Amino acid sequence: MSNDAEMTDAQGGAEANGAEEFVHEKQRLKILPGSSDTAASFAFEKEDHTLGNALRYIIMKNPDVEFCGYSIPHPSEAVMNVRIQTWDGVSVWDVLRKALDDLCDLCDVVEEKFTKARDEFNAEHPDRMKKKGMTKNKLATTRTIQQHRRYHEQGELAHMKFWKLI
Repeated sequence: MSNDAEMTDAQGGAEANGAEEFVHEKQRLKILPGSSDTAASFAFEKEDHTLGNALRYIIMKNPDVEFCGYSIPHPSEAVMNVRIQTWDGVSVWDVLRKALDDLCDLCDVVEEKFTKARDEFNAEHPDRMKKKGMTKNKLATTRTIQQHRRYHEQGELAHMKFWKLI
């Protein structure tokens, strides 16, 4: 005799343990043809110079990297290409993974230092703060930090999805 119970499907819109519904996105990172373990080109969809230059800078700090460059093939297309070449025996996959992790860590440090400096300034200059609520600058800063956190969380999800495919 089995103790198995019949399970029914959850109703539409139901969430498990209060978790948000996971939205599946199109894969935004593609490996371009002609790649090898030590030289590869990647196409990042919906990215521009903001990520391209920062990622190139972080990758070039790695002593195992021989070359790294990025380009935006055409201004009307939301695609950024990154080319990485490493010295013999060093995987471009490991270099890209490390660079993305380092860039996320750098963004976290910048956010923490900015928030600390802003809070110290506001504590030293209470006359600049309105008595009822936040000023426009603090409100804009708070929104920017919230957007960064959401983008960072989305980036981590995309990052995890990408490495599962390899």
